Amino acid sequence: MKVKLHQIAYEFGKSTLLVLSNTVIMVPFLLFLGLSDGRTETSVLPFALYYACRILGVFLIRAIKNTISSLELLVAALSVGLLGSILALFGPLLPILYLFSGILIGLSASWLPSANVTLNHFQPNKEKKVYYPVVLVGLLALFWGLSLSGNAGVWLSFGVYTVFYIIALLYAREATLRQILINRTMPKESSVLFSKREFWIFTGLCLLLIVLRSGRLLDSALSINIALIGFCIFFLLLIYKTGKEYRNYQVPLPLNILTFLNGAVGNFLFLFGSLYVVNIFGKGSETLLLYVPYALGMVIALGSFGKLSKMVSKNFEHYILIGLFIGFIAMLFPAALSVGFFLLSYTHFLLNRWLNNQYFLENHIPEDQRILLKNTTQKKGSLIHQFFLVILMFIITEKQTTSQSLFLQLMNPQSAHLSASTIFHLMSEISIIGFLILIVSYFYLKYRKHH
Repeated sequence: MKVKLHQIAYEFGKSTLLVLSNTVIMVPFLLFLGLSDGRTETSVLPFALYYACRILGVFLIRAIKNTISSLELLVAALSVGLLGSILALFGPLLPILYLFSGILIGLSASWLPSANVTLNHFQPNKEKKVYYPVVLVGLLALFWGLSLSGNAGVWLSFGVYTVFYIIALLYAREATLRQILINRTMPKESSVLFSKREFWIFTGLCLLLIVLRSGRLLDSALSINIALIGFCIFFLLLIYKTGKEYRNYQVPLPLNILTFLNGAVGNFLFLFGSLYVVNIFGKGSETLLLYVPYALGMVIALGSFGKLSKMVSKNFEHYILIGLFIGFIAMLFPAALSVGFFLLSYTHFLLNRWLNNQYFLENHIPEDQRILLKNTTQKKGSLIHQFFLVILMFIITEKQTTSQSLFLQLMNPQSAHLSASTIFHLMSEISIIGFLILIVSYFYLKYRKHH
């Protein structure tokens, strides 16, 4: 039986890893968010801890001086993810377990995509293929769990994750025994990529993120104000550090800009999109208007990238950026909102795959550090854009009313709000202008480099 179980895991492990890597960022996000009742810290903190650990995890790994290999990172991600999923299964019986589950699954969501992408590129298992029926069944089960109310959805979704994590762990063990996956010793020079100052800056930002998320879900003006003041301080430190060290970037500046842009687009698409839809169209509308287009864009992008990159082998990123621009324009028209979300999701995941390939070509960076470096920059883009939007919303609502009640309502919406349409359209327009500036900067730097 043991041998048979390992054989089954080795056969389907690549399929389960594909599902885990591409859903562990979105599905637990929605599950933990759904636990919040807006009144108690116990219901709010699992989401805040999950989200903060999902961002901080990458910086934590880069902070380890004796850097670990991608195989060790994969096993660590699968192990903490498995433990977190098991704890979540018992969460309905003992809610405090959700706190530990949020931390563990957040770390898994931070580490797993980087490790899996790196190993698939440098140590591909050509013996086994991805079984797309297994992938489809897994995706359908996870999204079915999201549609169920109460504990049923938690048990189904985290039950699927528990099974898939077990299969993926057994697959990693079997592939290691067969020497398909090898634990390579990390070179000493990989430690040059680590910045203690950067790590502490983003640790502070993530702690503020916990305060912000908790304050948002609990309607606490004090928590939100503390987070905003703290972020402004850390943001100034980050600008100072970036201005001082930009010439020492490990990758070209145009590539850094696109990586930062893609992280910010991910935040605009999912986090800002959720607030946008609920505030304007009401709670419950986000499933059809946002989550379905987001999932479709992700799946189609993953399936079509290979063919598209062969068809357009030169300057492929230019076409992706044009797609992003069209998606942003569609966002300005309520009738085309779902189309805009789909285009942004599709081009976001296309750009993510293209960026992976570009970082793999940076041969001066150790193999196991390339995608980690890329994901670190993306997290910076996501985190900075998130706080930028919160500060922008705070300023706009303060001009409309001296009370913070409107700001708190928009931050934690339960239904559509009359003032939301004007406010969110303004925020969307300002964000889009910022994105276009980054895109133009990329083209300008590319042009200057070749002339």
